[in-house]
Amino acid sequence: MTQQKQKRKRGIVLTNIGLQKLQAAKQKVEIWENNGDRYTFEELSQRSGLAPITVAKILNRETGVDKQSLILCFSAFGLILSEEDYTKPNPQSLNKNNTPEDFQSHVPPGWFVAGSHPHDYDVRLDNTVAYQGQTSVLIQSKYPQAEGFGTLMQEFKADRYCDRRLQLSGYIKTEAVENWTGLWMRVDGENQVLSFDNMQNRSIKGTTDWTRYSVVLDIPAAGNRIAFGILLVGSGRVWCDLLQFEAVSLDIPTTEVTTSSQLCDRPINLDFEMPTTD
Repeated sequence: MTQQKQKRKRGIVLTNIGLQKLQAAKQKVEIWENNGDRYTFEELSQRSGLAPITVAKILNRETGVDKQSLILCFSAFGLILSEEDYTKPNPQSLNKNNTPEDFQSHVPPGWFVAGSHPHDYDVRLDNTVAYQGQTSVLIQSKYPQAEGFGTLMQEFKADRYCDRRLQLSGYIKTEAVENWTGLWMRVDGENQVLSFDNMQNRSIKGTTDWTRYSVVLDIPAAGNRIAFGILLVGSGRVWCDLLQFEAVSLDIPTTEVTTSSQLCDRPINLDFEMPTTD
């Protein structure tokens, strides 16, 4: 009797970390460049130079592809493929770098995860802690020495708020935040940031109970996009609930981060002889 050879699985597939990283980058580009509409496999093919069937294999993770295909797919969205982003195609290995459930499945509808190290942070809805109602969103570090920052964010068109002062407010609760956390908002124009505040100059640290915080920015006529969210830098846990946007009067000061008032009129101390101050 002839023994059948077991078919060998070839290629590599994305890990949960790699898939989450790619999905976050893709969704960001879809919002910025495609009016929020999802790219089709054909459009992803044109962007990456890969065949549509290869793009489908990468996103479905059921069949392995060659490493160069993953590199091309990542680079199409400004990403660099690293070793933690891929593995051999077997069902058990897909979860070895993450929790039993897919990381992206925890993200609330309408939101996406970004940041310098989004894979170091877990984002999920929490129905055991809430300021009002039944649910809040929780961002927590996955590791004691979480690097960079992770943020849960949205972006939307700025046109209805142009030439107005806009306030983002919400309630935040923290637990053992070692570095800092806060709300943030950014107004983008054509290829430039017009205004920004991330609460770093009044950041939230340690363990705190539910407290209302706000960010206030002027929306210039040249603004075309508003991005906002909540970020966590380093280890700890932060809950956020009851976010709200509203146009406010000019009597309410902005919280914009600006350095214009600190600029000198001309270069100084070019010979390095200026006395230091205590």
